[in-house]
Amino acid sequence: MKIMKKRVLNVGGNNKTIPLPSYYHTFEHHLLDIDPKGKPDIVADARSLFHIPKATYDAVYCSHNLEHYLRHHASRVLTGFWHIIKPNGFVEIRVPDLIEVMERVVKDSLDLDGVLYRLANGQPILVHDVLYGFGTQMEASGEEFYAHRCGFSEPSLRRFMFEHGFPWLVSSRANLEVRVVAFKTRPAKSLLVALGLDSCLLSGGKTMIDMTSLSSRACLAWDSGEYDCAAAMGEIISHLDCGNKEIELLLGEYALQNENIPRAIECFNKVLSQDNSSLQAHIGLLRTLKRSGASDLASIHLEKLMAVEPDIGALITSIIES
Repeated sequence: MKIMKKRVLNVGGNNKTIPLPSYYHTFEHHLLDIDPKGKPDIVADARSLFHIPKATYDAVYCSHNLEHYLRHHASRVLTGFWHIIKPNGFVEIRVPDLIEVMERVVKDSLDLDGVLYRLANGQPILVHDVLYGFGTQMEASGEEFYAHRCGFSEPSLRRFMFEHGFPWLVSSRANLEVRVVAFKTRPAKSLLVALGLDSCLLSGGKTMIDMTSLSSRACLAWDSGEYDCAAAMGEIISHLDCGNKEIELLLGEYALQNENIPRAIECFNKVLSQDNSSLQAHIGLLRTLKRSGASDLASIHLEKLMAVEPDIGALITSIIES
């Protein structure tokens, strides 16, 4: 039987001549970038990864890319990462360490145009480059997407990962860089060792996720018409809190929008198993059954509802007939 290679999506990696860390050498390497010049496998904006099938990748590697988005757009990026990795997958993020930059500026009395370090070819990297984007690259390319639009410290990046449904992570900082490796589920010690991570530094748990805030953001995204993003957030919440009726209703509506009848039925029935008086769930289920052509099943469901909850049944009948 053929063994499938693990797959890593390198987001914003420019081109494949730039090597990934050695622990990815057994992975099938897919490159996603907004700039087609580097010949990526996928030309796309990382803020919109929802066209990629759910749970497609074992890992996402995102090095010095997240800082190129406005903070609320970076939120969409992380939601997309959660959407595309498998349940036992992980996301590796590397960003400039702005706290260390500030410390270095004070310690060495550097100006904004002071040299923080030099590349292997001798190219100087200025304080201004790390804060706002590599000026030489932006000028040469004429592309604004090389600019830096947000920034992180180790604590702020950890919080950002927790806020987006990654309950377990290991973080570190060194050489003006913050590194976070985040997981959907608690990783095995063997995986941590393979990634060169100290298992003693693993921290988190579901209690680190603010489910109320995440649920509110999912509903806000839905109300704003960002249905794909809202549904992806909903899947995060459903994974962590299977009893959230509001989110299950959202996921049911999304499934119905996309003609995923079995998933819609599953979501609406899940709500009804918790609260048989949910008007929205009954209406959603009836709409789904009718959409699928099962009008007879819709009629049977309505008849049973009338027998158990006559007031709700009568109200739904008036809504459907109006």
